[in-house]
Amino acid sequence: MISILPDLGEGEVQRGDSVREVVHRGFFWPVPQAMPVLQQGTIHVWAASLEGGDIGLRSSILSSFELNRALRFHFQRDRTRYINGRYLLRQLLAGYLKLDPASISLACDSFGKPRLGGRHHQNLQFNVTHSNEVALFAFSWGNELGIDIEHVRALPDLELIAANFFTSSERQAIFAMPRPLQPHGFFRCWTRKEAFLKAVGLGIANHLQDFEVSIEEKECRLKLHPALKSCGQWHLANLNPAPGFAAAISMKGNPYAIEQYLCSGEI
Repeated sequence: MISILPDLGEGEVQRGDSVREVVHRGFFWPVPQAMPVLQQGTIHVWAASLEGGDIGLRSSILSSFELNRALRFHFQRDRTRYINGRYLLRQLLAGYLKLDPASISLACDSFGKPRLGGRHHQNLQFNVTHSNEVALFAFSWGNELGIDIEHVRALPDLELIAANFFTSSERQAIFAMPRPLQPHGFFRCWTRKEAFLKAVGLGIANHLQDFEVSIEEKECRLKLHPALKSCGQWHLANLNPAPGFAAAISMKGNPYAIEQYLCSGEI
């Protein structure tokens, strides 16, 4: 997940809860009995925890590039989450493509957006995001996607970040909210903007003020400024995978039906 947000740690969850306790208190999405069929005109979004699992076994299906990247993480916690994330992505891709998860070739563009490489079915589009130990994976046949999730927390410099990266109308909407709710509005805005930029394949640092999103919980609106009009028609949808997190997905063209699942680790 590309991010400009500062690393503020995991201590801001209210009432003394750790992020792990929030995650394991329960996701909102169901675990399917079998691998669901991905139909045309439908998006599947999977939520998963990046904790636990047999890391040695899960590492065995990763590529040498992924294993080398995992070794570059300084903290074991981050290494574990990366390995679990790549393992789950490969398992989900294998379920859709009917392939051995270890055989799947993965690549990424210049902004880090993942894609299928080699001879695999290029029509399967997907995107990945994570915050702390919660990950989301989105899949669609033939429709570009972008997805983002953030752990909602108090930010001491929320106003400064908003001033640097949000439009004036977005800032006005956030700061019109009661102060305790402003972090929720902030992260709804942030995840919607990042989901869109990931979908269109643009770097997040230079384009956050080239479009506007709404911050209402149940309504996602997107307005492109002239600089991005050539991107075409896109839609946003709000996601609510677990307590204490904000998430959004962006899709090209007409809005697709979204099916939401919890990945238990084995597909």
